[in-house]
Formats: sequence, C-alpha cells, structure tokens
Amino acid sequence: IKANSGLSDAEIEAMIKDAEANAEEDRKFEELAKARNEADALVSSSQKAVKDLGEQVTADEKTAVETAVAELEASTKENDVDDIKAKTEALQNIIMPITQRAYEAAQGAAGGAEGFDPNAFGGDAGQQQKADDGVVDAEFTEVKDDKK
Repeated sequence: IKANSGLSDAEIEAMIKDAEANAEEDRKFEELAKARNEADALVSSSQKAVKDLGEQVTADEKTAVETAVAELEASTKENDVDDIKAKTEALQNIIMPITQRAYEAAQGAAGGAEGFDPNAFGGDAGQQQKADDGVVDAEFTEVKDDKK
C-alpha cells in the first residue's frame, strides 16, 4: 500500500490495521489449506498404491486403508486442522509398511538382474553400442597466435 496510489493516509492506516487484524486468521486458513492438500495427495497415492500392488495387499490391509481413507476424506470437509493432520498420519502409518514391503520385494527381484551381462548370451551388444555411439576420440593442440 503506497501513498501515491490515490488513497488518503487514513485509508492506508485502516487497510494496514485490517491486514494486521486478519493476519492470524489468514495463517490459520493457509495451514488448513496445506493440511487438506497433503491429505488429498495421500489419499490419491494410497488408493493408487493399493490398486497397483493388487495381490500383494491382503484383504485386511485393503480394508484398513479404505477405512482410513474414508475417515480422512470426511475430516477434510471440516475445518479442524489437528483432526486432518491426525488422520493423515494414521493413513501414513497404515500405507507405509505396505509400500515398503512391496518396494523391498521389487528390490529383491531386481537384485537377481544386477549381474546381467549382455555378452553372456553370445552376442557382442556391448561392443556394438560403443562402436555406434557417434563419439570420436581425437587429439588436439592449442595454438596461440601472438602475432597481431
């Protein structure tokens, strides 16, 4: 708010006082919005994880996730930040062990492929890649022309 904006000094003072008076309310609204956004993101990612993992998730785990998701979604419709945060944490505590177990299983399956050697199958795939990559080794000498 600037004095050269066509407002009188009294109007500027009133605006500043109004902004100061509403600062706490604005901070609370921002915190509520952030909590709701985090909750919505967690709900979405949790539902996607359960769907993607399919058979790796037990029926009891699916039920627990669905219940926690429903409670969190209901909570986001209210204005209680603490309740939203508590239910977000509860859902995180349910979904984290499920996704961690699936991640570890995927790492174990990928661990068997770490020793993969493309030449082990009788081909020279590694050599062909090097020959076809378009890189040319060259030597050069920098020449400075001091005669100007």
